[in-house]
Amino acid sequence: MLKTLLTAVLALSAITAATVSLAEADGPDYFSVTGVASNDVLNIRETSSARARKIGAIPPNAGGIRNLGCKNGLNFAEWEKATEEERQAAAKRRWCKIDYQGTVGWVAGRYLAEDAMLDEAIEEPGFAWQLISVGDKNAVGDSEISFTPDGSIFGSTGCNSFNGSVLTDEEKITFQTPLTTTRMACPGDLGIQEEAFLNALSGEVRFSYNPVIDQISFIPADGASVLRFQRLR
Repeated sequence: MLKTLLTAVLALSAITAATVSLAEADGPDYFSVTGVASNDVLNIRETSSARARKIGAIPPNAGGIRNLGCKNGLNFAEWEKATEEERQAAAKRRWCKIDYQGTVGWVAGRYLAEDAMLDEAIEEPGFAWQLISVGDKNAVGDSEISFTPDGSIFGSTGCNSFNGSVLTDEEKITFQTPLTTTRMACPGDLGIQEEAFLNALSGEVRFSYNPVIDQISFIPADGASVLRFQRLR
């Protein structure tokens, strides 16, 4: 049965205390990188400090990063009571010990998202995701995407409306292209954003979800800009 990206994210954000408590409990088995610019890397440190010796680097679109345990975050009870600002602050303090292709060390936890499998989903749709960044640039306008149980998608690029459909497998979502869009001319930054948005939502795209800050990222296989979304509450 077709599973949508939306239901995967919902499952991950609501599954169990152990899954949400990424800071003090074991958390997910594997991470992917999030929030790192396409021309940068995530540094692996010898100890859990930004001043510690660098022993390796992880590419900005990498996944399959084995989780060996995190610290300095919130436990589940604390996370549940915390404000959004407190959750964001805790994410910045968090460090995680990881194994990436044989290199074992520490990375800043705010740049890690759960490397989720789409088949972990539950089938309960119902909310939209607002675009907050395209690559390393902040989004402009009101761009969002929504998913339905039958695999349909719809939303806005910030300028034009769009709709289409997706297929999913264990680790990727495939956007059936071309998406159907309205044809309004998009001036300036809106036009640039729309082009990057539609290029990213084309073909096979890897997916990651960060339950601590409730954000999802689409990571295109062809090197197109990474799109990052925040759930609308």
